[in-house]
Amino acid sequence: MDHDKVSFDVHGLDRVEDNKEPEHLQEKFSEFNNEMKKLLSCDKNTAITAAMKEVMELHPDYFEDRILMFLRSVRFNAKSAARKMVNHFQEKKAKFGYGDGVMGRDVELSDLSRADINILESGMLQVLPIRDTAGRFIFVVQPAMLYRLKERGEGEGRVGKVWFYIFSKLLKDEEFQKKGMVLILYMVGLLNCKFPVASIICPQRKAIPYKINAIHICYDDDNTRPLIAMQKLYFLSKCDRARLRSHFGDHNEAIFKLQTYGIPVNNDYIQSDEFVSLKFHQEWVMMQKFKENQNLPVVRNTIIIINNVEADDDDCAENITVGQNDVLFGKHKKITQHPGNRDYRTLVQTYQVEYEQATKFAKTAIAERIVSFIHVEYGGRFLKFNKEEASWDEVGRYAAREKISHYFRQLRRKNPVKYSLSSSSLPSSIKRDTPLLSVLAAFGGTQDHEEEKIRKKCRQELNIID
Repeated sequence: MDHDKVSFDVHGLDRVEDNKEPEHLQEKFSEFNNEMKKLLSCDKNTAITAAMKEVMELHPDYFEDRILMFLRSVRFNAKSAARKMVNHFQEKKAKFGYGDGVMGRDVELSDLSRADINILESGMLQVLPIRDTAGRFIFVVQPAMLYRLKERGEGEGRVGKVWFYIFSKLLKDEEFQKKGMVLILYMVGLLNCKFPVASIICPQRKAIPYKINAIHICYDDDNTRPLIAMQKLYFLSKCDRARLRSHFGDHNEAIFKLQTYGIPVNNDYIQSDEFVSLKFHQEWVMMQKFKENQNLPVVRNTIIIINNVEADDDDCAENITVGQNDVLFGKHKKITQHPGNRDYRTLVQTYQVEYEQATKFAKTAIAERIVSFIHVEYGGRFLKFNKEEASWDEVGRYAAREKISHYFRQLRRKNPVKYSLSSSSLPSSIKRDTPLLSVLAAFGGTQDHEEEKIRKKCRQELNIID
């Protein structure tokens, strides 16, 4: 194990090489298939490989489509990827059975019971609407919700099914597969907490193909310390132990310590009383419901053609194809008037007042939220033209945030306005506690597609005023 690389991962320092695919990807597929054959041919593994054999026989296309995902989750260790896939389908069979062809497709809401959905909607497990400084997803587990559910007679055994469902959605995002996530177990304020890490988190870690870059446990009860040490020693792998950091202290200390690891959380995302705001999570759940009820396909980028975007460069290739929702780098008129760039500028302007009032750390979080919105909601990318290759290249999240920060500075020079620090200076449509999706709806835009209609219905259901 390279401890320097692990330390970089844990502290949110982006390492581009960690997200790159191997040059000889086909060789990795061959290694994976060889390791899978070894596992399936071993008589000792008959009981745990039965589900895997059935999937390969009845759903070969689904099996083939999942290989790359599992390889990415273990940083292309073929042996570990094969073992994780076997565990995955064994766990999936144990939790969902064979009903309705669930073994050959992703888990849907229809596969969850009413009690399961109650756990999903509780927000005990949720992904935050922000990323860390390396662009990784931030996933939060709230044990307090588990105890509230237990009081209603809903046991912890259902949490694994909800875990499966959430990550079946997140893993559809290729960026999530490549960059992975940071896991936060937030237990500040809980006394005599006996959160069952071994029975809830560990089985999913061995079965679901996500990549964990860091695990942070926040707590303020001395009685929790030996429990963490015990579960760390006996139930976490050597790799996970190296990536685990525990933080003892009150709410403000926990927030500060998380920020030192490149996690831009504040009281808007993790609260001392409710732990994590449910606004984004509720809207995310509603989005999944509407999509599945209406059986909507994933919205893809509409393709358009931009001819001679670099008018001063005679060698520039013609007929360069980009997405309508993409944000392009450059100062040429055709670039600045590109639909994706126009929507991008409108979105940034909506955050101008909040940005001017924010601290340096909070400004980074605002830029990160804008990047995430363009990626997730628009399906867009940030593209820069490569003159040497005569093609467009996608830039990383850091470069995208720099572009956003630069445009904020341009707005400040063009429109120098004195901003007060009170929330009353904000327009009613963009108060700080307004959800990100509602902010966009406040100013409208050119995106008139099914996804926007779904978001409006979601907000109506949640009584969120745009």
